[in-house]
Amino acid sequence: MATYRIAGYKESERRRDRRLPRGNLRFEIGAALCRVIDISLGGFRIEAPAESPRAGDRFQVTLILCDDGRRAAVGLEAEVVRADAAAGTLSARFVNLNGARFRVLEQLVLRGRLPRV
Repeated sequence: MATYRIAGYKESERRRDRRLPRGNLRFEIGAALCRVIDISLGGFRIEAPAESPRAGDRFQVTLILCDDGRRAAVGLEAEVVRADAAAGTLSARFVNLNGARFRVLEQLVLRGRLPRV
């Protein structure tokens, strides 16, 4: 199957937004702190927590930590799209984003860090 690239979009992928590597971020999900593998404005992939939710389950990302020490208490709601036990990863999409949460997410995706306050 041929793939075509148009402004960062690969036809073979069904994602609306391009995912970027962001290993400098950690998401707090429940009691677990999970390393972010990649992230986009639409979703993310993380190292799965020990008690990983299943496809279709919803959960909250309650805190975002950066390697530079910045942190943000957030309430980003996400829905599991895929849990890959063999790879130890979990993929999810963001749901119910409001304007303020979207702006924080936009900084994470575009700059790989939280905005300075």
